[in-house]
Amino acid sequence: MNISNKKLIFFLICLGNVTISFNVAAVTAAVPVIAGDLGIPDFLASKVIHYYLLPYGIGALLYAPLTRFFSYRTILSASMILFGLSCFFCARADQLLMLLIGRVGMGITAAGAIPLGLMMIGDIFEKHRRGRLVGLFFSCSFFASLFGIALSGIVDWRILFYIPVALTLFLAGLLMGLKTHWLDKVHGEKVNYTKIFTDCRIRNIFTFIFMVSFLYHGVHKWYGVFLSQDYHLDKIAISVFFIISILGGAFGQLIGGVISDKKGREVSVMIGVLGLGITVILLSMPHSLYILGIILFL
Repeated sequence: MNISNKKLIFFLICLGNVTISFNVAAVTAAVPVIAGDLGIPDFLASKVIHYYLLPYGIGALLYAPLTRFFSYRTILSASMILFGLSCFFCARADQLLMLLIGRVGMGITAAGAIPLGLMMIGDIFEKHRRGRLVGLFFSCSFFASLFGIALSGIVDWRILFYIPVALTLFLAGLLMGLKTHWLDKVHGEKVNYTKIFTDCRIRNIFTFIFMVSFLYHGVHKWYGVFLSQDYHLDKIAISVFFIISILGGAFGQLIGGVISDKKGREVSVMIGVLGLGITVILLSMPHSLYILGIILFL
């Protein structure tokens, strides 16, 4: 396959990541606004978060096995189209139940973008280039989230769902129209998830990831409600604090990589876990907005 086709395919898988990442953090920030528009308490509106995350986590297990039977083109095109339809359903929702049904659909269909993207990078690109490409691939979700949060402070919350609809139509059109035999490839290899439970080393890694993710997301997904109820911030101010948090996360990834290279992964992980625990405890105490911004950045 020529270089231009490689670049275009990489652009497409990055665009898929951008599409699913655009409104993940933005919807979290917009929970108080959604609650006000639908006339429901913030606590009920916050269900839009885990009604997306739980199906996403389960759905992520489905896509790698599907590559044994269907091509990358078929799976990605179908999942993106269904993701767009789910977003449209959410945008048109006038009651919580409709919104939650749409969020379940979004979670299941969005779950394929990252595992399939990583599989495609591994299949198509040379080994010495994959690390940089994976880093660029994940940085797309950072910038998409940042842009989505910035918009959440100035546009109606329904726009946060309409934009991914347009992106999915564009992406699906390119996926179906690109003339390359590689997208029609069927992966063919069996995926065995039982190794996660039978291999002690892999099991320990996944257990650690689960525990840290549980702590982080258990707090992060309540940021919007927390800032609205405890600090009485409007949606623009909430978006600003979310941006501060995301910028801190990007900076932390960079510092963590440097520490990992110089001192080892164990030291980097220990510093990260301790820092996360301390900042979570600090969030339980009242602070000025300046101190709050520093804590969220950390």
